[in-house]
Amino acid sequence: DDVAAARATTESSAGGGGKAEELAVKTLRVRKHDNLFDILWTLPNNGVGARVTRSIWKRPQCYVTITRAELRPVGRNNLKRGKAWGVYTWRGEPADGGRERMVRSSCKRQWFVYDESRLGT
Repeated sequence: DDVAAARATTESSAGGGGKAEELAVKTLRVRKHDNLFDILWTLPNNGVGARVTRSIWKRPQCYVTITRAELRPVGRNNLKRGKAWGVYTWRGEPADGGRERMVRSSCKRQWFVYDESRLGT
């Protein structure tokens, strides 16, 4: 295990713990998912037209189609923030009559690009 090896190496070099071990553990953490803005920054046209979904939405054909996004410059701690709007689709049908609305919970690290083959639909 890479984390265990890094901790063992750090403990031996730091004399049994301390700030060096804490730093090694922090740098080895890997995020499982991204927040919405981490994803939109990587897509062309700030993600407009992209379909995104949250990991907690287990039903097939549940996603948000991004219609507009206002991304702020990267701030302190390399955090990406902003506002995004889109059309929600739930079980294949547009929610709220297909009206655009602000995407909620956008800063939660549960977002990924919607891929029907990944979800088994």
